[in-house]
Amino acid sequence: MRSRRAINQELSSMGDFRGLIEVYEELAAMKVQSIRHAIVTAREYFAGLARLSEEVGADLKQLQADKKGEAIVFVAANANLFGPLIGEIFTEFLTYVKSNPTSHIYVVGSVGVTLMAAYAPDLKYQLLEISDEEIDGSILSKIVPILLPYKKIHIFYGEFNNIVDQAVKQRSFAGSELDEQLSDFALEQTSHLAYLYEPSIDTISKKLGTEIFASVFEQTMRESQLAKYAARLMHLDSAMAKVDQLKTKLSHERLRLERRIQDKKQRARLVGIWQTM
Repeated sequence: MRSRRAINQELSSMGDFRGLIEVYEELAAMKVQSIRHAIVTAREYFAGLARLSEEVGADLKQLQADKKGEAIVFVAANANLFGPLIGEIFTEFLTYVKSNPTSHIYVVGSVGVTLMAAYAPDLKYQLLEISDEEIDGSILSKIVPILLPYKKIHIFYGEFNNIVDQAVKQRSFAGSELDEQLSDFALEQTSHLAYLYEPSIDTISKKLGTEIFASVFEQTMRESQLAKYAARLMHLDSAMAKVDQLKTKLSHERLRLERRIQDKKQRARLVGIWQTM
């Protein structure tokens, strides 16, 4: 059995660890609140672009003529403490990659690099560096041109349903598949030539297509960020419960030890009394 000092030291460590978890929980909760607002803002912007594309008659399918093949993007993370979510996304992503072996692979986050090295070391991919903390517009402006030339882009990420439920999501872009994404926002995609275009309908269509893709890609990254921090909240909450259970167990162990010590002292006193009689 451990000594009382060892138990007290572990209890102290558990108290410090619990305090650290509380700090991380508070930060994650603040992040969830701020990202929620950002997602709503991004959706409104996306809806505005979609309506504009309708008004000017942008036909997104025109953009496919000079495009490459398909790209598959795995949105992981740069840190841990996101519970099982990243692993679940990776499982879906890897299954899709194996059924589409000619696609180009992109991975977001160093945790994704670790998973690729452990479970898919033979697959070639390109790393896309995006922060877990902030969705930086300057970084996205570099990544969007990398993905935009593909005919189809499939992104695997986590999506926030509610604070206890984050789902693995696949979102596809380009051409008719982007039309399907517009329907998620209850928008109807129509083509009509109600305006005069300068310099050309093709140029304007490509411009709007790029803007819409960039907006939806940013919104997707924010959805992923929100899901990850919600998953972190649940993971930390589970860790907190385990710490409390361990503290209770240690407290009971210390109580039993103290009782044994008291019993031993009592027996020693009784022995001393008997010996003097």
